[in-house]
Amino acid sequence: MVRDLAPDLVVIDANLPEPEVLTLLEKLNNGSSSPRAVIFINTASQKRRAVAAGADAALWRSDPSQLLVDTLFQFQAKRQPT
Repeated sequence: MVRDLAPDLVVIDANLPEPEVLTLLEKLNNGSSSPRAVIFINTASQKRRAVAAGADAALWRSDPSQLLVDTLFQFQAKRQPT
């Protein structure tokens, strides 16, 4: 589905089974035009594994929503030509 739609961003919830999350992250990073991946995590170990598998950002589920907005603005700023 991600390959067919070619989104710029994929948001993943860590409540999915972890093997599925890690497989998804690895597959996202194997494409020619990989989308950014943000994952909401519950534990520090989830964060380490998600970042190692290719997540662009790992946010705590308890983080304020503004942090997600700020992260998305940072992604956009990195895409802007200088």
